[in-house]
Amino acid sequence: MEPVIAEDALRCAWTEALGTSVSCDDNFFARGGDSLKALAVAVGLRRRLAVTVDPGWLYDVPHFTDALADLQRRLNVGVKCGAVEIIPGSRDGDHPLSFQQEGLLAWADRFGDRHHHRLVYAVAAPAGSLDPGRLRSAVDWQGQRHPALCTSVRNGRQYVSDRRLEFHTIFSSAGTQVEVARKWAGVHFADGGPLARVALIFGVEEDLLVMAAHQLVMDPWSWGLFLRDVSAHYAVPDTPDTSVLAYSDYARWQRGYLTGRRFTEHLEFWRMVAAGYRSEGVPLPGAPVVAEPAGPASRLPITVPAALVADLQAIGRQVGASLFQVLLALFHAAVAAWAGVEDVVVGSATANRTVPGIDQVVGFFVNGRFTRSQPTRHTTLEGLIRSIRDEWHAGDAHQELHLEKTVFDLGVPDLVNIKFSLDTIPTIDPLPDLGGQRLRHVGLAEVSTSRRHLALSLTRVDNGLAGGLIYRTDLLKAENAAGLLSQFERIIREAASEQARR
Repeated sequence: MEPVIAEDALRCAWTEALGTSVSCDDNFFARGGDSLKALAVAVGLRRRLAVTVDPGWLYDVPHFTDALADLQRRLNVGVKCGAVEIIPGSRDGDHPLSFQQEGLLAWADRFGDRHHHRLVYAVAAPAGSLDPGRLRSAVDWQGQRHPALCTSVRNGRQYVSDRRLEFHTIFSSAGTQVEVARKWAGVHFADGGPLARVALIFGVEEDLLVMAAHQLVMDPWSWGLFLRDVSAHYAVPDTPDTSVLAYSDYARWQRGYLTGRRFTEHLEFWRMVAAGYRSEGVPLPGAPVVAEPAGPASRLPITVPAALVADLQAIGRQVGASLFQVLLALFHAAVAAWAGVEDVVVGSATANRTVPGIDQVVGFFVNGRFTRSQPTRHTTLEGLIRSIRDEWHAGDAHQELHLEKTVFDLGVPDLVNIKFSLDTIPTIDPLPDLGGQRLRHVGLAEVSTSRRHLALSLTRVDNGLAGGLIYRTDLLKAENAAGLLSQFERIIREAASEQARR
């Protein structure tokens, strides 16, 4: 293949993923790249060059010139990067559970009726109205294209029989649409399923399109895929493309691929990372050592101004780390200072869509992993960031094992009691149009229970960050949880101040 074609394809893929122009001297992760953006590059290269590129490939060749040279070499010799293919099979009938589903069900056994895994999203058409018949047709077809939305889970298997997605039309009076949506979405699914449903709620000022889905069959990435496909069918009704992979194809592949020696190697990696750590996780100031598997929760807000984010990104460029890795390292330091411990384990979520083809599949792929650090052993924050960066990269080769299943298999189900996440999901940022109208998010979820003792989540807002700290109120008082946020904000300011002095 001509070198200029490969370079143009790589440059376009980087530009789309990073949202900015790139030069030959750029480091992908120093320019703000992360695992999700690396996946976007893999998708872009597959689309432009018909080559299957493992997203982990960029961790080995993060510089543009090195990535281009390696890509050109592989193209010249006809070598595909990480060519692991999933074979499509029957979409109906019964199928094995994925490891992700198995892990969630293991937790459900511990929770009993106290905690419910459910994802609820709502979007609104900000002007005008939607055609309910046209929308129903578009939603109906999603059951054909994405059978996971019509899945039931019983007796350790997942079943797909009637691929017609449940759809409701609801009328509400002025000012009550959000409350109606919250009540409708909060109804628990029948035992087993199906585990997804959709509603169009008519209001005086705007209409709401709402989906309620059990976490067993839907993740945030899937929500964006669902909306994109609904939008496309709403605009041009046609027969859906059912040649795409189904979630059941992934589950069968995973059960066959992650077995034997390969499974053991992955599990042993995480056993090594967790070796010698407290089985109950990070001790919380003033909290009991042994806690219930889930409990009541509340939320404290947090914002990080754009100027501080710019300084953190500059630090990342200097040490070859993504913004997520910088923030994760600073959160490690904050937890250590707040809890008064030297050794810290923090869990984080990953999209886990690393196998070719599954970037277009609705289902529950999201995974978790944990990083471990000793912040007080580092004399500089840069040293801690490099350590977290390296540990995160090392875990990439073993991220396919689901966190919940892993900790149960290791015999330490309570190990990861603190979580940090930076939500950057390409399929929902921004949301697509629907009927010529831009959709916007409408928040529905209210924090009521949590199994993590603490979970800090940040989202990009303009050039800054906003989010919240969810904390277990049966374990911590509000002022104790606020103390962790204060430590985190202090360490961010210190890092930014050091960067400014440079």
